Amino acid sequence: MVEQGVVRWLVGQLSHLDAIPVPTLECCGALLMNLALSKAGRHECEQVSDHMMTTLFCALKDSSSC
Repeated sequence: MVEQGVVRWLVGQLSHLDAIPVPTLECCGALLMNLALSKAGRHECEQVSDHMMTTLFCALKDSSSC
């Protein structure tokens, strides 16, 4: 899945917080965490770390301000 670009896709999907139902956000977050457990997944997360951290920060605070 990592080789197919799922990590980048998930981060992109998670950036649309207001358009995604909460259960879907939870599933996407869980999948991202599981993919990050592999060496390839960690490397891919490093490649998109700026965008991923911004997205995750917005998810933790009021999403309307992001």
